[in-house]
This record gives sequence, C-alpha cells and structure tokens, in this order.
Amino acid sequence: LSCNTIVSTGAMDQVTGAIGAGNIEEGIVSETTGTAMVIAATTNSPALTEPSPISVYSHAEKGKYLYVDVRQTAGIVLKWFRDEFCKDLPKETAFSLMTDMARSAPPLSRGLCLYPHFTGVQAPVPNENARGVFFGMGLDTDRACFIRAIFEGVAYELKESLEMMQLSPLQIVSMGGGSKSDVWNQIKADVLGVSVAMPHTGEAASLGAAVLGGIACGIFPNISAPVKKLKTKEAYLPDRNLADTYTKGYATYKSMYNSFLPLFDRS
Repeated sequence: LSCNTIVSTGAMDQVTGAIGAGNIEEGIVSETTGTAMVIAATTNSPALTEPSPISVYSHAEKGKYLYVDVRQTAGIVLKWFRDEFCKDLPKETAFSLMTDMARSAPPLSRGLCLYPHFTGVQAPVPNENARGVFFGMGLDTDRACFIRAIFEGVAYELKESLEMMQLSPLQIVSMGGGSKSDVWNQIKADVLGVSVAMPHTGEAASLGAAVLGGIACGIFPNISAPVKKLKTKEAYLPDRNLADTYTKGYATYKSMYNSFLPLFDRS
C-alpha cells in the first residue's frame, strides 16, 4: 500500500445498507428479506425515553439516527419449506417455481395464515417459546397456498414492525433474496398500502461503504450528493382493491400470538 493510502472509518452494516438504498431521510424505510428480516428507518428525533425492542443507531450523517428492527425468521421459512416439501423441484429453479405457485393462489391463501416466528419472537413481546403456526388449513389448501401464506406472513411481520416504530413511510426499499420474487414484492405493497421499490444495485451495503470512502477521499462533499443520484429499478404499487382483504388477514395474524400463547408456554 502507498504511504498516501487513506484509511477511514465507515459504519455498521445496516447503516451502510441504508445509505446504499437511499435511506437517509425520514419517510423512507428499507427492509432486507434474507434469512431474517431487517427493517431500517431514518429519523431525526428518535424516541429514547421509553424501553423499546427497536434498536437505535447513530446514522452516518450527523444529527440523524437509524431505527433497526430484526425479525429472526423470514426468508429462512421459505428455504425450509423448499427443502422439506418441494424436493421434487429442481433446486436451481425451485424459488422461481415456488413464486409461480404462490401467484396461482388467491389473496389470503384460502384462509391459511402463517405465524412466521419459528425460533421465538422478539417483539412486541419477547418469548423464546413461540413457534411458527400455519392456521386455517382446509381440504382446499394446496402447496401453493402454503407458499403464498409464507409470503403474506412475512409481509405481516413487516407491517407489525412499522406499526411498532409508529411509521407511515412514503416508500419501502426492498433488498435481499426475497426481493427477487415479484409476487412477494407485490404482496408486501398490498399489505402495507405503499409502494415497494428495488434499488438499482443488489449490494446496497457495499455501495454505502463506498460512498463513505468517497467522502473520506474528497470525491463526494457529503452523503446526500451521491445518494440523490441513486435510482430504483422497479416499483410495485399497492392494489387498493385488496386493502380490506389484507386488513382482515393482518388482524388474523395479530391475534395469533395471544391465541396460541398457552400452547407456547406449555412447551
């Protein structure tokens, strides 16, 4: 390395991911649906006076903060279902084929609802005994319904997180492996009632780190300058005709924890 090499501090991964997703102003929320789901929201005035399961980090830009909520099981539930119940599908195209199956199932999956907390729940009430529940199976429930119920259950997790943060975002920027599914993206938009967009690059955290490095080297004057040039490559708008439908589905999801709590605590 040259003696003139600049070494600069960056930020924790969720902060750099937020920068790479353009999440540097209030009103924008980014979420990553990978193994877990991570929801991040920029705020100028975080609520720090009351205990909360939502973590608050300093943003990379002075005077701003980042709410971060983590849901432990999201995309891993879809992977589990693929590995256990879709062994007949070619592994290299299984997720794509599963998305097509979910597309064929109706909203609310013919009454099937998933409580997607397979390894315990952290919020709004922490309980390590909580487990995943598929509720509402009937003789008309097929494999497509199970896959769509997974998509919908994770979308409900996202909605619950936003409610806990008391946020009404203008847009969700979606990242991670889950964002490769157009059906999943559309379901999130329909459940939340806001548009869901994908960043132009799939490596938002690396891009955010590069922005911070560029500032250290004098290439950019501040974070806003390069972030304003970022583009989203696709956006999914909510279907307003499904608003009442998913309000009912979310109500079922919200009632599941208390309904199954006696069974969770017995285990």
